[in-house]
Parts: sequence; structure tokens; C-alpha cells
Amino acid sequence: MPAPRKYPSELRDRAQRPVQEARGQEPGLTLNAAVLRIGPRVGVNPDTLRGWCKQAAIDTGHQPGTTTEDAGWITALERENRELKRANETSHASGMSSGLGLWAGKGEGLVVRRSCGQAVVQAAEETVEQVSLRGGVLVASGAASVVVPAGPG
Repeated sequence: MPAPRKYPSELRDRAQRPVQEARGQEPGLTLNAAVLRIGPRVGVNPDTLRGWCKQAAIDTGHQPGTTTEDAGWITALERENRELKRANETSHASGMSSGLGLWAGKGEGLVVRRSCGQAVVQAAEETVEQVSLRGGVLVASGAASVVVPAGPG
């Protein structure tokens, strides 16, 4: 749960409006000068107000950068990635890395699965319930698999 915000969104909007108006009336006025002038009037630290104004310009597309919406999406993806990595490490620690792998399903073509730091490529013509590692080739009921070194990831 995110921390509560120190300033309500209404105050943020009210503080940004005079900065935009001042910059519109005086074209040579920099963002720095505007927030230094207006920040104390509205009771907001000038650095905080500057950050709000910069982010508002990014969100509206007037400046390049990561929008607030995209930042939230990136944070959610990073959280999901951490959870998946943690689950992957847990499954490897619980015996999935013993050299035995489970395959289920029928289909044509190839099935690719990472196991024990290797990528296992198997012809998926028959249902294979359990595959055991023997040398460099995985032998299963009615099908053989080739073990190739896995790339990073």
C-alpha cells in the first residue's frame, strides 16, 4: 500500500495553476523563477512545486519522459517479475532441479522447457509423462529429447 500523500490533489492543482499562468503572461519566466515566486504564496516548498509542474508537463505530452501512468505500469510489472523469480527459485529449491521433468499434453512440433540451467527441446508427438536425464539425451516413452545449453534468462 503506498504511503499517504502529504498534499491533497486539489492543492497540487491549485498550486500549479498560478505557475502556468505566470509563465504564460511572462514568456521569459523560467520554471525555476516561477516556482520560487509562487511556492511560498501557496504554502508549498518550491522544489515540490517544481516536481509537480515537471511531471504535469510530461503527463500532458509537452515534455519527454515517463508518464505517471507508465510509471505505475512499470512498477506493477517489476513487482510481478520479482514474484515470478521468487516462485521459480522456490520450485528449483524444492526438487524440480533433480534432473526429472514432467511433460504433459499432445501436439505437433517442439516443446521447449528450461530445467537445471538447460533448455530441453522435445518432439511433442506423443504424451510423455516423465522424462529422465541420461547423458546428453532425454529418453521418454516413445520419444527422445535433445538437451542444449540454455541462454541467459
